Amino acid sequence: MKKIKHITILLGLLFFISELFATSADSLISSVKHLSEKEQYAALVDYFNNLYETEPEEAIKIGEYFLTFKGLKEKPDNLAKLQNSLATAYFYLGKNKEALGLYNAAHKNYVKLKNVKGQANTLTNIASVYNNKGEYQKALDQFYKALKIHDQRKDTLALSLTYYNIATAYYYLIDYKTSLNYYKRGLEEALLIKDTVQISNNLSGIGMVYWGQNKYTEALSYYSKARVLMEKIGYEYGLLYLFNNLAAIYSEMGKPDEALAYYIKTIKLATKAGDQDLTSVNYLNLGDIYVRKKQYQSAIEEYLNGYYLSDTVLDNKLRKKEACVKLMSAYYKIGKYKEAFEYSNEAMILKDTLINEQRDGKISELNAMFETEKKEKEIALLQASKKANELELLLRENSISNQKRMTLIIAIVLLASIIIGILIFNRYKLKQQAFDLLEIKNNEISAQKELVDEKQKEILDSINYAKKIQQSL
Repeated sequence: MKKIKHITILLGLLFFISELFATSADSLISSVKHLSEKEQYAALVDYFNNLYETEPEEAIKIGEYFLTFKGLKEKPDNLAKLQNSLATAYFYLGKNKEALGLYNAAHKNYVKLKNVKGQANTLTNIASVYNNKGEYQKALDQFYKALKIHDQRKDTLALSLTYYNIATAYYYLIDYKTSLNYYKRGLEEALLIKDTVQISNNLSGIGMVYWGQNKYTEALSYYSKARVLMEKIGYEYGLLYLFNNLAAIYSEMGKPDEALAYYIKTIKLATKAGDQDLTSVNYLNLGDIYVRKKQYQSAIEEYLNGYYLSDTVLDNKLRKKEACVKLMSAYYKIGKYKEAFEYSNEAMILKDTLINEQRDGKISELNAMFETEKKEKEIALLQASKKANELELLLRENSISNQKRMTLIIAIVLLASIIIGILIFNRYKLKQQAFDLLEIKNNEISAQKELVDEKQKEILDSINYAKKIQQSL
């Protein structure tokens, strides 16, 4: 009993400290290291479960620390839950490789435990990673496996959710007919259990399919039905993306006033939800609407909001470059050539930076490929050497005549020489291909540089021309 109280008090203190001083995961781990694995797990597991969705980086530190516990392997259920949650933390950070590995590990443990619900959930999570990578066919394979389990379990809510996910994957594959069919099946399941969230999600999905087909009247009709339900239950997350889509539809329809209203609604909800990425995108979209209305000063204000958010909060160079290009254009249209030139110059610097980062990434990728190839060759050589030793040993054991032994040894040496020659040639070929790729990339960069310089010259010529006109007046 005393030990339980000790752990409970410790856990309470950890939460108190974390709330007051935003204690890092490293500090928390350090503070419990004197305890046994069981006590450490009890003290930190709730903290980990509260963190992995909101502060994934901190959660990963604790989760990875848990994976070092020897005793955890003796409890496969806890291990599977940990792997699943840790994978989700990696997923939120966009680390698909790590997420996929852990989700697969969790799924294997659930299979061993014969936990079909856990299997279905991890299959869905694996599919979500593939969706995130744009590998929609692989995602569908996993969704269908999960669907089979949900159908066997007669889990209506899970069926509705899975039909929705399948429909969304087909939407991204531009298979609108199949997508529409699955959204309707998801809607039918949701109606059976009167789940308002899923009913509204599937109605919104149907609207999205019609929008993809440029059937705006049908799209707006289904979005309207979804909106009524979402507002009724205060489903702000659903409304956030619904308003964003409505803004885009009205923009495509050439109705800037309606688009403007929905972009403003989207920004308010995205800001409230802490979705800085969507907020920055919609500042730029809002600026585009103001440009169409020829309200350039208002457009500049929204572009600047998107620019600062992309720069200071998100550190998104690509989004920042996009904002610079839009600001250059808006300032140029109101005759502020100095500001237009400044943002043009910044856009070109950002473009060069992005190109260099892409090139460096390609070089790193090639280096990794060479290292992998090198290791494979070393393994092949070791295997060839092992085979030679085994054969030589076999010769000795069976007392093969010296002549035959010599012939066999020569054959082995020749075989090993041929293998080594092939490996060296392949490595040379790979290196040559890599150098060719780098040369092509460098040529592309040079061409892009010339294009950028030409654009800059055009802007400078325009500014000088404008100045001459002003002087002549």
